[in-house]
Amino acid sequence: WTSDEIATRLKPSHLKDSLMEYQARNRRTYDSIVKIDIIKEFFKEDLSWERYRWAQAILDSRSIWWAGVRHLVPMLDFINCIQGPEGSKIHSTAMDPSDQYAITRSSWDFKANEQLFENYGQSNHIYFMYHGFALPIAENKNDCVLHKFQLSEEEVRRIDFESDQIAQSVAQQIGLSREYSVTLCLTLPISKEAWLFYSL
Repeated sequence: WTSDEIATRLKPSHLKDSLMEYQARNRRTYDSIVKIDIIKEFFKEDLSWERYRWAQAILDSRSIWWAGVRHLVPMLDFINCIQGPEGSKIHSTAMDPSDQYAITRSSWDFKANEQLFENYGQSNHIYFMYHGFALPIAENKNDCVLHKFQLSEEEVRRIDFESDQIAQSVAQQIGLSREYSVTLCLTLPISKEAWLFYSL
């Protein structure tokens, strides 16, 4: 979507800001990469913004994460997402003992010739932003409300972030941005980070 389409379609949602920042971040990364001599030499004229966006979308929508690292795993990325039956687990992938093969076992039973599914275990805003889909809310037990917490200018003036060590500690714990905001995924019970923000 263009920036205008995002603004129009997602105007009331905090996901709008996240998507706009995601696009801006990708553009900044691209603009930095294409200035590197070895990159320019390798790709010649082939690394256009359109191709870079396509490659980034492939990475974001097809990557399988485990041990905090992104992997591209052909065939495994064919498996679509559903919540799964009651008691089923979120998918899990790890390397086999030889460190040659990625192993993902199904989290519930499937019949022969039946389509395989797995539960990616993410909220709908992650699915939407990186994979281009969303599960029906009632079917996604990992869903949450994406909310941006923002301090007003008056609140920022009243908090002495320079010398108040408690305020510094709280800001660090919740990842308060330079714009004095933090975006959190809210579920019940309300997270410690949300309460810490309100403590400021």
